[in-house]
Amino acid sequence: PPLTEETRRRRCRIDAENNAMKWGSLLWLCCLTAGEIGRQPKPPLTEEQKRRRQQYIADKKVKRARQLKRMRWEVQQRRQAEREATQPLTSEEIARDAARTRRASLWRLPHLPPTDHIPLGPREPRFALRSFYVSRKHKIAFCAIPKVACTEFIRLMYRLEGDVHWWKDPHFRTDASTLLKRGDEREAEHILNDANWTKVAFLRDPATRALSAYLDKFVDSPSRGIHG
Repeated sequence: PPLTEETRRRRCRIDAENNAMKWGSLLWLCCLTAGEIGRQPKPPLTEEQKRRRQQYIADKKVKRARQLKRMRWEVQQRRQAEREATQPLTSEEIARDAARTRRASLWRLPHLPPTDHIPLGPREPRFALRSFYVSRKHKIAFCAIPKVACTEFIRLMYRLEGDVHWWKDPHFRTDASTLLKRGDEREAEHILNDANWTKVAFLRDPATRALSAYLDKFVDSPSRGIHG
């Protein structure tokens, strides 16, 4: 005879209870096995493992000391920037700035012969818009190259623009006001071909640059690098 609706519901309930009991028993066995494995004594460390652990602890201490030194420097620069923004300069600071301005005015870039207008290539705008920091106030365009003191030079570009937060890490700022925005290919091409703009780029020996990148990303700050 065909099953009634009540019989079907009863069988479904019994099947669900059986499945719950099976999964509960399996979960209990897994927890029991994990507990037994966790209670097993760990084997003693070998000499090589002890040496690596000591080296790891020593590296951590060195890294923490460098981070603290960097944090103290940033706090000092922040306080100095806040003081300069809220308090008037002293006579000594005014004289120092005037002397610095006089020394800078004596330096002149060499005059290069005029060249024809050079348009940007198909792939050049992407690099130019991403790596060029500009000071429209001073008409300076700086090409930031990684591991060639780019952090300090980018901070300098922010400071030239009068940014009160110039001392912050420039690589994680979302308000990059001096960075040429995407879509400004025409302006980037104009700046690079304008003789009134000063274009700056610094180079470094490839071997020392590669060594600096390895020490910074893999040794000093491994959490910021890409490791295999």
